[in-house]
Amino acid sequence: MKCIVCHGEDIQIGTVKEGLNIENDLVYVCVRIPVCRTCGERYYDRQTMRFLEEVNQTLREKKHKNLKEIGKIFEYGSEIQQHESEGLHQGIMAGI
Repeated sequence: MKCIVCHGEDIQIGTVKEGLNIENDLVYVCVRIPVCRTCGERYYDRQTMRFLEEVNQTLREKKHKNLKEIGKIFEYGSEIQQHESEGLHQGIMAGI
């Protein structure tokens, strides 16, 4: 099998962490899939896609168990961006 992106031939089964966005959270789900060792392109079969869809649905319905917190995500600068956009809006309204 050749990679459809880089045309490399080094595609091997590997474990990858697929990130699912659930509301404001990110949940990593480990799956074993073929991965191009040259460019990192991932290849998902139907069974893996169905599994990820089922996990996604279970998480959205809050029927999950055994989630382990591995870190936190923080947002920096959202207030600054809001103030900048407000200033830009005020400048446009003032004809600047």
